[in-house]
Amino acid sequence: LRSAVLTAFVEIVLEVYKGNLPEGSHRRARDKLLLCLQDHIVDVNAVVRSRALQLWTRLARCAQIPLAFIHNGLIRDAGCRLLDKSVNVRKNAAVFLATFLEFNPFGPSVYFYVA
Repeated sequence: LRSAVLTAFVEIVLEVYKGNLPEGSHRRARDKLLLCLQDHIVDVNAVVRSRALQLWTRLARCAQIPLAFIHNGLIRDAGCRLLDKSVNVRKNAAVFLATFLEFNPFGPSVYFYVA
Protein backbone atom coordinates (compact mmCIF):
# COMPACT_ATOMS: atom_id res chain seq x y z
CA LEU A 1 0.00 0.00 0.00
CA ARG A 2 2.85 2.43 0.80
CA SER A 3 4.44 1.77 -2.58
CA ALA A 4 1.16 2.50 -4.36
CA VAL A 5 0.73 5.78 -2.47
CA LEU A 6 4.29 6.82 -3.29
CA THR A 7 3.69 6.00 -6.96
CA ALA A 8 0.57 8.17 -6.90
CA PHE A 9 2.59 11.01 -5.35
CA VAL A 10 5.13 10.82 -8.18
CA GLU A 11 2.38 10.74 -10.81
CA ILE A 12 0.92 13.90 -9.29
CA VAL A 13 4.31 15.60 -9.28
CA LEU A 14 5.00 14.62 -12.89
CA GLU A 15 1.59 15.57 -14.26
CA VAL A 16 0.31 18.42 -12.09
CA TYR A 17 3.42 20.09 -10.71
CA LYS A 18 5.82 19.84 -13.64
CA GLY A 19 8.32 22.56 -14.38
CA ASN A 20 9.52 25.40 -12.19
CA LEU A 21 6.76 26.50 -9.86
CA PRO A 22 6.56 30.00 -8.43
CA GLU A 23 6.63 30.40 -4.67
CA GLY A 24 3.29 29.56 -3.21
CA SER A 25 0.88 26.81 -2.37
CA HIS A 26 1.64 24.68 -5.45
CA ARG A 27 5.34 24.56 -4.68
CA ARG A 28 4.70 23.77 -1.00
CA ALA A 29 2.29 20.97 -1.95
CA ARG A 30 4.81 19.47 -4.38
CA ASP A 31 7.58 19.72 -1.79
CA LYS A 32 5.44 17.94 0.82
CA LEU A 33 4.86 15.05 -1.60
CA LEU A 34 8.56 14.82 -2.41
CA LEU A 35 9.55 15.07 1.24
CA CYS A 36 7.33 12.10 2.00
CA LEU A 37 9.01 10.21 -0.85
CA GLN A 38 12.44 11.12 0.53
CA ASP A 39 11.44 9.92 4.00
CA HIS A 40 10.61 6.49 2.57
CA ILE A 41 14.18 6.01 1.33
CA VAL A 42 14.89 4.99 4.95
CA ASP A 43 11.64 3.04 5.50
CA VAL A 44 11.77 -0.12 7.61
CA ASN A 45 10.50 -2.22 4.70
CA ALA A 46 13.10 -3.00 2.02
CA VAL A 47 10.47 -3.19 -0.74
CA VAL A 48 9.32 0.35 0.07
CA ARG A 49 12.92 1.63 0.20
CA SER A 50 13.59 0.04 -3.16
CA ARG A 51 10.40 1.47 -4.71
CA ALA A 52 11.16 4.94 -3.35
CA LEU A 53 14.57 4.86 -5.04
CA GLN A 54 12.98 3.67 -8.30
CA LEU A 55 10.58 6.61 -8.15
CA TRP A 56 13.40 9.07 -7.50
CA THR A 57 15.14 7.60 -10.57
CA ARG A 58 12.03 8.29 -12.61
CA LEU A 59 11.93 11.88 -11.33
CA ALA A 60 15.62 12.31 -12.19
CA ARG A 61 15.03 11.12 -15.75
CA CYS A 62 12.25 13.68 -16.12
CA ALA A 63 14.37 16.45 -14.53
CA GLN A 64 11.75 16.98 -11.82
CA ILE A 65 13.96 16.95 -8.72
CA PRO A 66 14.02 20.43 -7.16
CA LEU A 67 17.46 21.78 -6.29
CA ALA A 68 16.36 22.22 -2.68
CA PHE A 69 16.10 18.43 -2.30
CA ILE A 70 19.53 17.92 -3.82
CA HIS A 71 21.05 20.41 -1.39
CA ASN A 72 19.11 19.02 1.59
CA GLY A 73 20.48 15.50 1.56
CA LEU A 74 18.70 13.46 -1.11
CA ILE A 75 21.99 12.34 -2.66
CA ARG A 76 23.44 11.57 0.79
CA ASP A 77 20.36 9.48 1.68
CA ALA A 78 20.60 7.54 -1.58
CA GLY A 79 24.34 7.07 -1.09
CA CYS A 80 23.76 5.59 2.35
CA ARG A 81 21.46 3.02 0.75
CA LEU A 82 24.47 1.61 -1.11
CA LEU A 83 25.29 -0.09 2.20
CA ASP A 84 21.75 -1.43 2.73
CA LYS A 85 21.21 -5.06 3.73
CA SER A 86 18.83 -5.63 0.78
CA VAL A 87 20.41 -6.25 -2.61
CA ASN A 88 17.46 -4.65 -4.43
CA VAL A 89 17.82 -1.46 -2.41
CA ARG A 90 21.56 -1.33 -3.13
CA LYS A 91 20.91 -1.89 -6.83
CA ASN A 92 18.24 0.80 -7.04
CA ALA A 93 20.42 3.24 -5.09
CA ALA A 94 23.24 2.71 -7.60
CA VAL A 95 20.82 3.13 -10.52
CA PHE A 96 19.42 6.34 -9.02
CA LEU A 97 22.86 7.84 -8.43
CA ALA A 98 24.00 6.93 -11.96
CA THR A 99 20.80 8.37 -13.43
CA PHE A 100 21.16 11.52 -11.36
CA LEU A 101 24.69 12.02 -12.67
CA GLU A 102 23.53 11.40 -16.23
CA PHE A 103 20.60 13.84 -16.02
CA ASN A 104 22.01 16.19 -13.39
CA PRO A 105 20.79 19.79 -13.38
CA PHE A 106 24.32 21.20 -13.08
CA GLY A 107 25.55 20.06 -16.47
CA PRO A 108 29.17 19.02 -16.99
CA SER A 109 30.44 21.12 -14.09
CA VAL A 110 29.12 18.82 -11.37
CA TYR A 111 31.33 18.56 -8.31
CA PHE A 112 30.36 16.84 -5.08
CA TYR A 113 32.29 17.25 -1.88
CA VAL A 114 31.95 14.33 0.50
CA ALA A 115 32.87 15.12 4.08
